[in-house]
Amino acid sequence: MTVSRDLTRFNQPTSPEVFPEYDKVVQELETFATKLDSEVLASPNLEVLIEPGFKVSAGQQFKVVVVVKTQGFRDVLLRAYVPDNGYPVVLSFVGQEAEATNEQMLLQHLYDIIPSNADIQSRLRALRALADTPRDAE
Repeated sequence: MTVSRDLTRFNQPTSPEVFPEYDKVVQELETFATKLDSEVLASPNLEVLIEPGFKVSAGQQFKVVVVVKTQGFRDVLLRAYVPDNGYPVVLSFVGQEAEATNEQMLLQHLYDIIPSNADIQSRLRALRALADTPRDAE
């Protein structure tokens, strides 16, 4: 039996279904990270990234990561699990989980609930302070 060494099948979709809600959720996470970076942290020593993680039963994991460039330190601020069809999105942050079943709930969590969380606020203050600390002052 001859085995084909053709890997072009990786380029073919495994499902004919397209889920625009998934793309919208990922875009909203990217917008949140950009706003957090530019409007909240606003430091050349800090950067907020969206990093894909593992695919789990709840969906594709995306991590909102704050990088302290001057210290070589990274902190995962929150994780979002996005299923193929976009919803429900599971958000995991500071030992809590929340589920957003639609765009309005997702926006409420990202822009109201998470920013008002005392633990998140405390972490962001600590990351700002760390970013402003000279590396040799550790």
